[in-house]
Amino acid sequence: MLYYRRFIINYATITEPLIVLTRHSDLKSFQWSEACQNSFETLRQRLIEAPIISYPRFDQPFILQLDASDVGLSAILAQKVIDHDGKTREHVIGYASCTLSASERKYSPTERECLAIVDGCNYYRPYIEETRFTAITDHKALKWLHSTKDLNSRLARWAIQIATYDIDIQHRPGCENGPPD
Repeated sequence: MLYYRRFIINYATITEPLIVLTRHSDLKSFQWSEACQNSFETLRQRLIEAPIISYPRFDQPFILQLDASDVGLSAILAQKVIDHDGKTREHVIGYASCTLSASERKYSPTERECLAIVDGCNYYRPYIEETRFTAITDHKALKWLHSTKDLNSRLARWAIQIATYDIDIQHRPGCENGPPD
């Protein structure tokens, strides 16, 4: 099933009830709930829909759309490309998502959103490592991440990691953030 995660937006959030269910090794504790059924139905529906994924064009800049929720992180790698009809459209190259561990769920919203940037950059490193790209987040506080000196140790480590990229962090309000939100 993990193979399909790159084709399904918010895969980790959708499958979270199923992942929790399968973590228990004791079959007596196996309880198929309504949340599990909804997760299964949503996943099945997403699998039969045609994914619209494009090949990367390395002559065009990349856009990394990121978001963090209470249960997971999501990243979408995309590019704005001029189509054959002359219109500029955003083409999705891939989706990435993961569920948060119990300790990560206790992070502040700023830490979770920063973790989304770090994980998204690490996941798509082969595409974005040697090029300038735009990271779009719905958390405005991350714009000052590279300029402030008052960071806790976790944010400071992540800021150093992010600084290795040629990145332009842009804020887009959650209501406009679209698919990753």
